[in-house]
Amino acid sequence: MAILRRLPPIRRAEARFQHVEEEVLRGLRERMDALDPAASHHAEAFQNRLTISLEQDTDTLEMEIVQGLAGHLVSDEWRLLAALSDGSGYPLLTLRRARWRDSGEALHRYSSIGRSAGVYAQEYVPLYLARLINNGLAAALPERAALRMDYELCEGDATFREAQRRWGGERPPLKVRRETLVISPAGQRLWDTVMQLGEEER
Repeated sequence: MAILRRLPPIRRAEARFQHVEEEVLRGLRERMDALDPAASHHAEAFQNRLTISLEQDTDTLEMEIVQGLAGHLVSDEWRLLAALSDGSGYPLLTLRRARWRDSGEALHRYSSIGRSAGVYAQEYVPLYLARLINNGLAAALPERAALRMDYELCEGDATFREAQRRWGGERPPLKVRRETLVISPAGQRLWDTVMQLGEEER
């Protein structure tokens, strides 16, 4: 304890955290060994992962995030991110379950970005949009007056009207909300990082 008193406050906190961490891991291994000696490798795996996380810097962590997200995106979703990466906003129509207190659950999304981005599987655009938004790579912002004509074209599109008919039996009735599809800050960082890696490999 005398050594701890001579350390600066931050170093002192780190030292105490490391001591607590070691005690917790030791206790975890002992309890797992008592239950099942073969299960102790789980504690060791946890310790290894925790050690890696403590040693990571910001660049390493960001690269891990990029690899994790990139591995879950299909090529059509990358096309959508590419179309959004210049800061453009696209018309987005969202069918929402009407609620009094909030905007309601989004059940279906449609946008003309699928055609603009050259998406191959156009029928999956609503799924792509939901995945990108739910993963925080894209965002649905309020309606933009400058896109009024684009909203009207989307509302008259046969694909969207078919979706309205398909969801027409919902109670309470669904509401069509005009929104604007944009790339999110996280999506922009992901795109910029991937593009930078591509440049470095050339």
